[in-house]
Amino acid sequence: MPIEHHHPPAAPRPELLDRVLDPDQLEAKLDDLKAARDDHQDELRALTPAQRLPVGYLDGLSAAIEEEKGEDDPPRVIRAGAASKGVPALAPPRVVYLSRKPTVSQFQSIITFCIESEIDGAVTELSHLDHLWRDARHWIAELRDRFGSFGPCDIRWIEPKLAEIAAGFEGKHPFNRSPPEVRLGDTATVIVVGDWATALPKARNTAQRIRDFLATVEPGTDCHVIHLGDTYYSGLEDECRRRFLDLWPVEAGSPVHSWTLSGNHDMYSGGYGYFDVLLGDRRFASQAGCSYFALANNHWQLLGLDSSYSDPDKPDLEAPQSEWLAERVAGAVSDRGTILMSHHQPFSGFENVNPRLANTIKAALGGRRVEGWLWGHEHRCAVYDRAATRQAFDSPADYTAIVGHGGVPQLVSAEDSPQAVAWELADYYQVADDHWGLGGFAVLRFDGPELTVQYVDEYGKDARTGPPLAYPAVSEESTNVPPDPRPVRAPDVITARRA
Repeated sequence: MPIEHHHPPAAPRPELLDRVLDPDQLEAKLDDLKAARDDHQDELRALTPAQRLPVGYLDGLSAAIEEEKGEDDPPRVIRAGAASKGVPALAPPRVVYLSRKPTVSQFQSIITFCIESEIDGAVTELSHLDHLWRDARHWIAELRDRFGSFGPCDIRWIEPKLAEIAAGFEGKHPFNRSPPEVRLGDTATVIVVGDWATALPKARNTAQRIRDFLATVEPGTDCHVIHLGDTYYSGLEDECRRRFLDLWPVEAGSPVHSWTLSGNHDMYSGGYGYFDVLLGDRRFASQAGCSYFALANNHWQLLGLDSSYSDPDKPDLEAPQSEWLAERVAGAVSDRGTILMSHHQPFSGFENVNPRLANTIKAALGGRRVEGWLWGHEHRCAVYDRAATRQAFDSPADYTAIVGHGGVPQLVSAEDSPQAVAWELADYYQVADDHWGLGGFAVLRFDGPELTVQYVDEYGKDARTGPPLAYPAVSEESTNVPPDPRPVRAPDVITARRA
């Protein structure tokens, strides 16, 4: 079989996605690949030049990982060294490393196809005797494919695949400049979840709670679920299927509309998975293949913005979004409120932020202020104080909140939230000495000119007031959830202002 016609075998089972490679494991993989590259030069010469990695590419990856490991930037590299090896299924993984370097994310995507470092945890999933023989036969076939010639652990597959996605990043998917406008019911429910597509336990819990919530929505209610972006590690087509579409809480044929913004990780491989696979799924038909959109009624407009296409790590609006935003805000009827949604944040009380995106949007608004802005990217849930953000960050929106806690495990600090934060979801899993924040989503309920926002955690509980609650690391089957006597936090209320 000619090498250039090879296609990798089926991806690993979903259980494998619960494992996250740490920097040291990735560097060990790189050492293995360098040795394999030296040992298989004759076979690699059979590849076309376009399928070969540049000289020094693997060394550059090693340098990038080392650089990121040394940075004093917790949002960039999060490691949970205190968590023990025997943590049950529902707890976050022992090590979390979600690189913001495109080449490293691409390498993480490719190497997760290789089962070598993951088999020890996956085999423990073979726990039920009635499934043992079926699963064992599956593993025998899978291992034969993966460790044989042309399996995903073969340098002759990894090298052209890395070259392919590196080229895809240089030549990204065309940008769709025809945003849809969809009618939003005067009474409507919109669920917002961010940074969800990891397929980790936190993401699966959050998706199930969204399904549970959708089952309670009164039939006939206009309902939408919006993802604020990021399919990990680098938005490859297969990742978009396995980590997003296969687990998305809206079922095929449901009357609920689905939407997704583009995050930086969606664009790390050129955006082909995002535009062709995610937006090509029939559940996202309302989005019409465009990465920005409007939902509007007589009182409100929700504007989803693409902050990742122009440069995933230097967020801004790709043209003609600025003009579109300016026209929508300037041309809005006098009593229509505006809620913006983006993957990236305009400002932050938790990390340093380039002001380019905020400045672009302020210019498009022409001095006007909007009622709200929700974003992801930071893997937490927090609502800012309205007066403080206007004074400290010159916020162009009255109500601002981070909804980025859908699927990425995040260590939370015992320290108080930044001064500008009015409220933060600080409940956590206690895993050894580590505190891991809970997942969740936001529920926006529209009723004429009034909008309420309630935050729901991965247990399906509305947000509470009072001190943070510690949860044990429970198993997936356990119902041993601690009681929560704290009062429910009242929903935030936003009103469409009249000019």
